[in-house]
Amino acid sequence: MPLAVIGAAGALGGLGEVLPEGSGPWGLLALGLALVGAVLTAVFELALVFWEDDGGVPRRSSRTPGRVMREELPPRSEHFTGHTETLDEIVRLFRRFPRGRARWRAGLRPRALRGATGPLVVAVTGEGGVGKTELANQVISRVEDRFPDGKLEFQLYGEAVEPRGRRRGLAPARYTPRSPEKVLAQLLAKIGTPPHPDLPLDELREQWRTLTRDLRLLLVLDNAKDFAQVEPLLPKGTGSAVLITSRNAFAGITGYTVRQYPLDRLTGQQGVRLLRRLVGDAPEAESVDEGTLAAIVRECYRLPLAICWCGSQLSARNAPTPQHLLRYMRRDKERALLGPAGITTSFGFSFQQCSATERLLLVRVARTGLPTFTPWAAAALIGAATRDVRSWLTDMADRYLVVQLPDSHTGHVRFQLHDHVRGILLDHGPEQLDVPRHERAEWADRRFAAAVDRLLGAYVWLAESAARRRAPQESGFPQPAVSPLTPADGLELRTPGNPEAWLEAERQCLHACVQLARERGDRHMEWRLARALSALCQNGRVYWEDWRSSAETALALSRQLGDNLAHAISLLDLAEIAGSQGGYDEALSRAREAEQRLGRKRANELWRARASRVIGVNLLRRGDLDDGRTALAEAGQIFAAAGEHWWYARTLCNQADLYRFQGDLHRARDLLRGARILLQDEADAKQLLKVRLQTGEVLGRMGRELGAWIALDSLLADAEQTEGAVWYRARCLRELGQLDPRRLHHQFERCDLLLSPDRGREREEVLRDHVWQRCLGSPARMRERGHRIAEEWYENRLAQVREWLDEEQWEDYVSLPSPATPLPRWRERAERVRQASERWTLRHHIELLEQAHELFSGIGDSWGRLRTLRALGEQRMRENPAHGRREFEEAAEGFRELGDGWWEARTLRRAAETLTEIRRFAEAREFAERAWDGYAKLNHLSGQLRTQLLLGRILSRLGEQLEARHVLRAAQRMADHGLAQGRVPRELRETTRRVVSAALGEDLPEPAGT
Repeated sequence: MPLAVIGAAGALGGLGEVLPEGSGPWGLLALGLALVGAVLTAVFELALVFWEDDGGVPRRSSRTPGRVMREELPPRSEHFTGHTETLDEIVRLFRRFPRGRARWRAGLRPRALRGATGPLVVAVTGEGGVGKTELANQVISRVEDRFPDGKLEFQLYGEAVEPRGRRRGLAPARYTPRSPEKVLAQLLAKIGTPPHPDLPLDELREQWRTLTRDLRLLLVLDNAKDFAQVEPLLPKGTGSAVLITSRNAFAGITGYTVRQYPLDRLTGQQGVRLLRRLVGDAPEAESVDEGTLAAIVRECYRLPLAICWCGSQLSARNAPTPQHLLRYMRRDKERALLGPAGITTSFGFSFQQCSATERLLLVRVARTGLPTFTPWAAAALIGAATRDVRSWLTDMADRYLVVQLPDSHTGHVRFQLHDHVRGILLDHGPEQLDVPRHERAEWADRRFAAAVDRLLGAYVWLAESAARRRAPQESGFPQPAVSPLTPADGLELRTPGNPEAWLEAERQCLHACVQLARERGDRHMEWRLARALSALCQNGRVYWEDWRSSAETALALSRQLGDNLAHAISLLDLAEIAGSQGGYDEALSRAREAEQRLGRKRANELWRARASRVIGVNLLRRGDLDDGRTALAEAGQIFAAAGEHWWYARTLCNQADLYRFQGDLHRARDLLRGARILLQDEADAKQLLKVRLQTGEVLGRMGRELGAWIALDSLLADAEQTEGAVWYRARCLRELGQLDPRRLHHQFERCDLLLSPDRGREREEVLRDHVWQRCLGSPARMRERGHRIAEEWYENRLAQVREWLDEEQWEDYVSLPSPATPLPRWRERAERVRQASERWTLRHHIELLEQAHELFSGIGDSWGRLRTLRALGEQRMRENPAHGRREFEEAAEGFRELGDGWWEARTLRRAAETLTEIRRFAEAREFAERAWDGYAKLNHLSGQLRTQLLLGRILSRLGEQLEARHVLRAAQRMADHGLAQGRVPRELRETTRRVVSAALGEDLPEPAGT
């Protein structure tokens, strides 16, 4: 502590250089207080080091650990023995991370962390069974409270290997290391930013590092293959730590400092101490000599896992004597089971001590390839009751035969086999494992196949139940004919209460079951599992790779089964995936094939409406608004007639998007109102968020900036409180940033003058001046007409305010007249708008767009990022035309690379409009001509027409009047022809006539037939 004071005193020597001139005594006081704080911080840090220097012994503490976002490691053992020096050294590394969030936010970071350039990375390596995971658990229990942003645990080994052939029969499942892409997708989803599908590894890694830059996370990666698998998963910020276990030492590390701790086997003395702790007070072991225990430890090759198996047997009821166990292990060497020495002999003895049911349970779980399993799954495999199996598994976990995992938040405890156990069971038959002859019949393939059928039936029932609960809006749609399933009562199966959590816990098991059904040759069960998995992924918009693979599997199986409805459903699933990823042509092709397969049967009418909706949405995304409008209208009519409110509301939202792009904003707003009414009773919070977002967008396009700001600001507050709503936040920020701050100020000022209770005198003065001007200052006219003029002024202003605020906003923000307040007035909540109005500047709106751009980049939404870049170009053009032009060009180029010609053309046209507004007409002409060419390639008549009107206006401003007249007359002919074909809205045609008539200075005749 004297060192801290000396350091602070040294800082005092620089007072003259720190204090600004003229600061006087107040400057000295402020600096003195800051230095006192620095001294206290330094003293606190030193005290913290001394206080925590306790030799690595865990203490009871009232500290709250960080948020557990994912937990896959088994619970910490109470019998941990050995490796204390390694444990203490690792724990000391974590002292660079302060406990609690307050000091971090205040900038009071320990000196050790100030020099760090990346996360702390610790790797514990060693052979299987040496205790790596248990050491990691011991470290976690001591340090997890230093990471308030959460703990994430992932097992990196356990990706199911797909069989190469499709032969019938049940082959043992095998697993490989998990791909970094899949783990990164789950990591990003866990921190609330699920990535856009099909992103390459480099982009996923960049997102993860960007989003974790300022977080304090503890990431635990168990059973890594090598550093190449781990490197993309490492966060970026210095406030995070990564704890890794691996059987292989890491080599070829570049760019990171990885502290590696190779674990050796226990010493003989440590092994005996562990065995003593496991045996406890067992009567048979109290009098045994140390030599016998030491011999057992040697036969276990000093591996903790093998010692734990032996210890659990010696402590059991009716336990063998240590001498008997030792004789068995020495004799068992001659059998030479495949596997690590020490592991096979100790497991062989534990396996012999199991009951026949326990042995059967272990081998059947191993053969199914389930990476983890629940008591009901084990019960299905052995034909027992879940209640009994739950008790057996708990007892087997105490004997280290299975590993009990943390609660998965699904209401079911989960277990797994140690990979050594799985390997031994899969590599040896009942004869080699010395299974009694009378048990071997139950090990036969025929019996195992029946067990698999029970397991598959249970999983299909649960997966289909979860899918129905996850998407109640699907209940009215006819489904392919399937056989009813009735799981045994003893399994105690219930429909999952939280389908999302159930899918996360069971996703890999569902893949294992799909593989089991394939190997059984049961195409019906395989189809049902694949279809249920596809539906769960689709409705949650998660696990995109699983969604695509399961939908493709279901498609192939439906073709083999000859089921047209099932085939059409899978085609629509794949169309949804393709459309969501920008593959509009693929989506249209699959949806049209689905429509053809569905035919005109009345029973398939709802699915045909689904196909029409997918076609309409992807035509809209591709820029073909005319055909898209027809398809969406057909879908909407069917959904409305069938009373499918949720689907009808979604279709109305799609139609609103279409009319917004066509410029029919009043129609778009009315459609959104209808959608919101339909969704009020559907309990779909995110769909309602989307409707509110679209409403804010439409209000902004209508020039109702104030109403748009109120709608979007309220939505932004709700989105920040909604889990997984990052995309909505980004959209809100983008729309808020696109609003015109000048019009916002103007509209709020006009509303505030009329409605603010505090501006009565100012209101009277404005009204008096208005009446005086209208009456030309004549007192007689003022007496005669003043009252009526004042009423007209008030009515006009009130109508204008009502125009700027939506109906719901008027009710929420304005109190209606009453005897006490005869005129409408602001409610209290309007104060938030007044405070926000101080920030309505061009610079602030650019900052909002920059935040949106960062969020879209973070979640990998390329279209969202480019559309935000387009909006940034528009706002920056007003601040710096050169910067704005560059961003428009970058956005157009990005859309071209994505194959999205419609958004490329829209971006070029908006650039031309913005350049016209700031009177840079030559540049505007260039962009307008490029936009027209883009729309022409798409056969997008409405877009061509709007661009041609803009081009005519630009040419006129450039003085090229003859060319301008030619372009405008061509636009008029195009509008008349398009209206006759139904490809141009009447409103756009009338707008065209007004613009052309005004530009040419002549009335235009109506075309024949109109």
